[in-house]
Amino acid sequence: MKLTVISLISILLLGCAAAGVPYTSDPMTKLDYAYQLMNTEGRGLAAEKLGLEALTDLDKSNNIYGVAEAHTFLG
Repeated sequence: MKLTVISLISILLLGCAAAGVPYTSDPMTKLDYAYQLMNTEGRGLAAEKLGLEALTDLDKSNNIYGVAEAHTFLG
């Protein structure tokens, strides 16, 4: 039973963009969270995932300045 609960929680957390980061639909806020995660050891992959999500959202909304900022973050 204990293993089942732990497995379920792990699956739910892996479905999130970044565990421990509040959900937001605002792409610029996602970029802000990504910059914060980048400064935390071991959170680089989560930061990259948030950055890519922000880039996709900004590209859809034709926000050229936001797209440029996302590309700057992603390198």
